[in-house]
Amino acid sequence: MQHGWKEDFQDFGAYWRDVLRHAWHTSFGQIGLNKRTLTWGLGFLIIGSLVHWSLSGDKAVLEELQIWLSYWVIPAIIFLTILFVWNVFYIPYQKDKNKKSTIDELNTRIEGFEEELEPVLKFNFKSEDNKHLEAMEEQIGNRRKIYKVGRVAVKNYSKAKTVEDVEVTLIHYRKDGVEGSTTIDKKLMANSMDQPIVSIPPERTENFNLFRVKGMGNIPHVSLGPFADGKLQQLSPGRYRIKTTASGKGMPRCNDFYFVSFDGGENLTFRPWREGDTSHDAPPKQIWHTRRS
Repeated sequence: MQHGWKEDFQDFGAYWRDVLRHAWHTSFGQIGLNKRTLTWGLGFLIIGSLVHWSLSGDKAVLEELQIWLSYWVIPAIIFLTILFVWNVFYIPYQKDKNKKSTIDELNTRIEGFEEELEPVLKFNFKSEDNKHLEAMEEQIGNRRKIYKVGRVAVKNYSKAKTVEDVEVTLIHYRKDGVEGSTTIDKKLMANSMDQPIVSIPPERTENFNLFRVKGMGNIPHVSLGPFADGKLQQLSPGRYRIKTTASGKGMPRCNDFYFVSFDGGENLTFRPWREGDTSHDAPPKQIWHTRRS
């Protein structure tokens, strides 16, 4: 709704009345004066003048008042006037500066809230909320066999939005001592729904099956998968660097690398791997050892 000139003039007048009132009170406050100190000061001045007049007469009182006016009252009025004029110009600037600072702070908070609401998909390798290496059971006839599943976890860090069509793809793996990498480019199966494409609600994590460990006689073997086509990729004992990528609807892809090592015996190590990480013999921060089934 647009205002007419009358409303604009009233707003203009109200604005400057507020500025002048603020400048007046600020100026007195800056030199330590207020209603109470002025009242007590004038009261003491009047009482002192009356006592001085009764004891010394009119001439002595006038001389004393001239001294007060010359050394105290007139300089104080001049200084207060200068201070008042300064505040009349400074207060609008200060208000505008505070307003801009408040707006900038609110915009920063809004941007922070928007970032929290926007979906962010990342790999999340934390043992406290993900089952990275879990023992599973398989019924074959009358026999029940135990095998282990290694998983990678993907988390939706948004506080409000669900990420649709999330899928994790095993891109390739590279074995230590073997030149080049082996391309797989197959989708992993989600653990919760046994399908390759799922939705992840806000602040929730979905695990995807990366490999399984099964016994074959007395020697366990490790296979990547099973993939969306139901197939497995068997690995020979050794050290492997595995690249995976995760994506969701309207989301950029994110990559992560994992280190899997097994010797064909009882031990298997599974943890994240980063570029330049060559200390595979040292105990990693997060490590799991599994005995053969």
